[in-house]
Amino acid sequence: MPMKAQKHFEWREPKGFLKLHSIWWYRPLLVIFASSIMIVVWLIPSPDPDKKSAPLLVTFSVVLAVCTFIVYGVPWIKSRFPSEIHIYAEHLVRIRGITRRRIKYRDIVSFSWMVYGNFSTLILTRDKRPEILIGVPLDIPRVAVTQFLLDRGLRQLPETPHERGEMLQQSG
Repeated sequence: MPMKAQKHFEWREPKGFLKLHSIWWYRPLLVIFASSIMIVVWLIPSPDPDKKSAPLLVTFSVVLAVCTFIVYGVPWIKSRFPSEIHIYAEHLVRIRGITRRRIKYRDIVSFSWMVYGNFSTLILTRDKRPEILIGVPLDIPRVAVTQFLLDRGLRQLPETPHERGEMLQQSG
């Protein structure tokens, strides 16, 4: 029977971190885009000429309600689930809602920290792929996490200046 991997660190990502990267304008744009596609599909004539489709006003109302629920309701429901980070000897795991993402240390080139007022951000840099940003509450010892990652052969970059964090906040 395989042994269960030992967790070295575990925490929930701070709510301030999770809200930091939300862009206000993409949801209304997504509702308009999805509604437009659904209306275009509705306008395509049916192969059966005897079949009568619903009136445009009813169709538009239903499409708008469904798209609004999908774009606003589903993320709201997903946000009710906590976002957790588990750090093991060979990999780390991020659990957000029903998704579980496993990140192996061998895929990470380097790491750095960015400190905000009430939380820190661990920035994991991968080779030719986007950075992974992980929110870390202040009660998690940064020095211990840093030493753990260094022991795994990861390279530490200098701490990212707070100005970058302010730029991320302004763009979000």
